[in-house]
Amino acid sequence: MPHLTMLVKQNWDNEALGFTEQQRVELKKIRQRTMSGVMGLKGEIFPLEKSIVKANANGEKPAQKDVEKLAKLRAEATMIHLNCIYDTKKVLSEKQLLLLLK
Repeated sequence: MPHLTMLVKQNWDNEALGFTEQQRVELKKIRQRTMSGVMGLKGEIFPLEKSIVKANANGEKPAQKDVEKLAKLRAEATMIHLNCIYDTKKVLSEKQLLLLLK
């Protein structure tokens, strides 16, 4: 899946894309919402993942509840990413999207 918010950021001043002021406002909102959601989950996902790997390396029995929690957190992160793509596509014209993804 493309990281559209990163591509938008990298091409913010690309004249070929010609973002309007209204698009810039909407794209900033999408980026802020996406980044805050991902950063919040990142703080939970990585320590939990590390704990699961460490327990496994130590020969401990896998904890079903930890794996289920990790799966739920990763699913939330995926939904944030998918919503970002969906929302960004709604803001951009077809031509802008094609230029951005090429």
